[in-house]
Amino acid sequence: MKVKIALVILSIIIAVVLIIPANIVCGNQKRLKVQVEVDLLSDFVILHYQKKGYMPSKLSDIVSEEIILRLPDDPWGYAYQYAVSEYGFVIWSTGSVRETDLSISSVNAKNKEGKYDTFKTFVGNR
Repeated sequence: MKVKIALVILSIIIAVVLIIPANIVCGNQKRLKVQVEVDLLSDFVILHYQKKGYMPSKLSDIVSEEIILRLPDDPWGYAYQYAVSEYGFVIWSTGSVRETDLSISSVNAKNKEGKYDTFKTFVGNR
C-alpha cells in the first residue's frame, strides 16, 4: 500500500515537472528542473528495484514496467542517461554536460542492508 501511495505521489510530482515547457525554462531554472527530474527518476529506479527485486538494465525499463508513463528529456532536449553496477547507479543530464559548464547527476549507492541510499544531486563544473 505504501509503495502505491508513493508511486501516485511521485507520478503527480513528475507530471507537474513535465508540464513546465523546457523551452521557457532558462538559466538556474533549467538546473533546478534537471535536479528535480534526476532525483525523481532515481526514486522511480529504486521503486522498480523494490517491486521487481532487481535493478532495471536501462532507464526505459521503468516505462515498460509501467512505473512512469514516459521518460522526460532534459531542458536542452537530450535524454537522461543511466548506468548501473553491483554497487549502485547514477542518472545524469547529457544536456547539462554538452550545453553548459555543469554536470548534473544523482548518485545512488547500495548500503549494507542491500537498500539504495540516494545522495544529494551533484551539480559541479566539468
